[in-house]
Amino acid sequence: MQIDNGSFHKSASVLFPANVIPIFQVVHSSELNPIELWQHLKQALAWDSCKTLHESRREPDKVLKSITVDVVSSLGG
Repeated sequence: MQIDNGSFHKSASVLFPANVIPIFQVVHSSELNPIELWQHLKQALAWDSCKTLHESRREPDKVLKSITVDVVSSLGG
């Protein structure tokens, strides 16, 4: 499981199941945080009004395929 370096994730009270291996992100690397990517996707699709189920599947796919290294580098400030 990929998680950030928040102190609450590293607390002794946090117990991970045996089948979960925590992978901590590098400190101050918000561009690696998947939530930043979801925010980008939400903003790109905010005003889309899909008329069919096919469109509602195609549009997010188009946005995700258009993400470049520069876009990822800019995520999270």
